[in-house]
Amino acid sequence: MHYVRPLPIIQQELLRHQAVQIVAARLSRMEPPLRREVVEYLFDAHSHLWSMRRRKANFSRLMTVLSSLLAVGKWFGEVCAWKNPVTTVLVHILFIMLVCFPELILPTVFVYMFLIGVWN
Repeated sequence: MHYVRPLPIIQQELLRHQAVQIVAARLSRMEPPLRREVVEYLFDAHSHLWSMRRRKANFSRLMTVLSSLLAVGKWFGEVCAWKNPVTTVLVHILFIMLVCFPELILPTVFVYMFLIGVWN
C-alpha cells in the first residue's frame, strides 16, 4: 500500500518523532538511563538537517581516502623516476609477470592486501 500512496514527509517525521519519544521513554527507565538527546542521535532523527559535526566527519573521511590515493600516486611516481632501483625492478618484474599471466592479477591483489593488513 505504501508504494501506491506513499506517506508524505510530514507524516514520516511525525511517526519518527513518536518512535523516538516511545523509545526514549523506555530507555529513560533503564539503568543507566539514557536521555532523549542520546536516543534522537541514535535514531538520527534530524538527518535532513545540515550538521557541522557530520560535515567535519565526512571531510575527514574524504581526506583519508584522498591522502591514501595521493601516497600511492607519489610512490608510483618514485618508481617511474627510478628513485629506488630495487623497488623499480621488482615492480617491473611484477608487471611483466601479470602481463604474461593475467589470471594471477586477482590472487596477487589479494595477497598484497593481506600483507598490507598484516604489516599494519
